[in-house]
Amino acid sequence: MLALGIASMYVPLLMRAENLSGLPRWHLVLGAGTALWLVALGLAKLAIWMGGRRQIVVGLTFTSLVLITQVGPAYVFSPLGAVAVSIGVVAVARLVLLRLSRFGKAHWIVWGGSLVLMASLVLSLGATIWEWGTDNTFLAEGRSFVASDAQDVYLIVFDGYVGLEGWTGSLPGEPGWHGALAELGFETPESAWASYPWTQTSLPSLLMMDYPIREGAVVNGATRESLYDIISGANPTVQTFNESGYETVMIESPWHGSGCSDAFDVCVGAGFRSEEVYTAVSQSVLRWPVFEQTGHAYATGSIRTMSWLLESSAKFKGDGVPQFVFAHVMIPHPPFFVDARCEVRYDQALSEFSFSRSGVPFDTRAEGFVEQASCADSFMVGLAEQVNPNDVVIYVGDHGLDARGQFERTEESWSIDDLRERMNVLLAVHAPRCQVGSPVVLPNLLRRVISCLSGEPVQDLPPRMFVHQISGLVKELDSSTLTELINTSR
Repeated sequence: MLALGIASMYVPLLMRAENLSGLPRWHLVLGAGTALWLVALGLAKLAIWMGGRRQIVVGLTFTSLVLITQVGPAYVFSPLGAVAVSIGVVAVARLVLLRLSRFGKAHWIVWGGSLVLMASLVLSLGATIWEWGTDNTFLAEGRSFVASDAQDVYLIVFDGYVGLEGWTGSLPGEPGWHGALAELGFETPESAWASYPWTQTSLPSLLMMDYPIREGAVVNGATRESLYDIISGANPTVQTFNESGYETVMIESPWHGSGCSDAFDVCVGAGFRSEEVYTAVSQSVLRWPVFEQTGHAYATGSIRTMSWLLESSAKFKGDGVPQFVFAHVMIPHPPFFVDARCEVRYDQALSEFSFSRSGVPFDTRAEGFVEQASCADSFMVGLAEQVNPNDVVIYVGDHGLDARGQFERTEESWSIDDLRERMNVLLAVHAPRCQVGSPVVLPNLLRRVISCLSGEPVQDLPPRMFVHQISGLVKELDSSTLTELINTSR
């Protein structure tokens, strides 16, 4: 029955083989695979006990498990078609098994299929190990200050929320948060910039208050593992607030690189609303009844995070304990399954993880982004109206858009407009008696806020900006390009 275990566990094992770092909720997928294996094993034994021929029963169970766990992508074309194809495959497998069983060779299908699955796992693991490399991150340390009584600090990162300059060049109108938050006393610098073009590097730079990878480094498996550790709490920001008497709280993002470590006092887990679970479901027979009816984990997880923040901020008010609350909200990053009312709807034209999608009009994708941004905007205003007047609230994007097809080209070909669209980010800060100033790069943002809270002079780093592919060599922008980018506006 080992073959049934291989078929049941293939998807979770493949996920781990392809991602040796990250996947903090992988145990949920592994548990689901184990449960499926035990159910299949029980049904197979029952069928054999009732008189079924062992080789036929095991062969059909193996085939069914492969289909159950991997037929999901076929639903893209037609749910009924995927079901019909699955039934046809099982019927053909039954005929082949019956023929082979006459010669005592029916087990060939089971063990042949098992070998194919195992070979796929080994090849994927080998490719991951080959790419692993050495850790290229640079780490920094925090510094403590005296916390102000009952002054909570909220750091809310919105994934892929482009800033005003990048929005103007690619999207219609103006984001709703700008005017609304300005009226509530927020500082809204237009010249706010990510120092890296991807979440896996930009978010660590914000939390580390430094540049975690430099010119010539390679973003490989070992580096990603350290970057994910930084996001999970091994960073100077969390260290600073822990040492300054704050209760530190993290609401896990559904993204596979976001997990909460014991560096935080309170961890709010993503649970089943996580990328790991949704990826497994999207590959399985449950794609249509679950995945395509509820949207992606980025959608459901973001709504859950925002709801939790609105509910919990009311509890934090007046409790006498200063809190540092960190949340990474996965909208307005695609897929665009959240509408302006913060309700989830599935639409194939709004799926995928880059801004543009082949065969889908730009305006359709732009409308999807604007709808998700509108949901985020309404949340920002709602939380700002609910917290104490002296609380610090920071809304920031980790990177901008790729609507100009930046990652379909080499970084050397990026124009100033390409850089502006990708690197300009949302920034709105409510910090009484503080000024963040403009321009600002993300590694300096929390340096300025913490300096204000502590009353110590600001210790800015020289502004720097780096570009790279999701995996590959890191290149630093030259000083003239950087100056032109951050010191000029449209």
